[in-house]
Amino acid sequence: MARDSRRVVLDPVALAVVRAGARQQSALPPTVTFGGPPHQNEQLLVDFADRWGPVDVDTAFLLLEPAVDAEPSANDVEIGVAVAVGEWASGTSGDLPSSHGPHGSGVGRTRPPAALRIDVTALVREIAKQPESAHGLLVRATRPSPRGAVYSTGIDGPAPRLDVYYRPRSPAR
Repeated sequence: MARDSRRVVLDPVALAVVRAGARQQSALPPTVTFGGPPHQNEQLLVDFADRWGPVDVDTAFLLLEPAVDAEPSANDVEIGVAVAVGEWASGTSGDLPSSHGPHGSGVGRTRPPAALRIDVTALVREIAKQPESAHGLLVRATRPSPRGAVYSTGIDGPAPRLDVYYRPRSPAR
């Protein structure tokens, strides 16, 4: 990381939980379960405002906190992140926008439940280059587990956050 890097921690401006079988848009639930049984395996859409202008991104991390009442599980959950490219609305939905681009990944620790920090530097760099084509991040389990990993959406605990280290771009670029 460069010595002149600055840090910003962003709160989401929009969140949605994609749940199989959800027939209509409804309120955001307090938790999202990644990688559980098919009827519980959900995906998270999260969008952050670009509040730093034209920058060079050094590193960026997506931070997710376990749900307050998350139970320990015998299996950790592999979780992947991609850039969401379709329109979506906050709340709970059965509609999943398409996604693309470089992928970030992490492991949801479930014994005991722990915070998750996923390196999304490549994704944030892509979004910074083409902000008009990106609609946030899509977070999902890449491999199921019997119980899944349960994280807070911000209703009854900390919301997801984006931790970005950046340098302002010089006018010559």
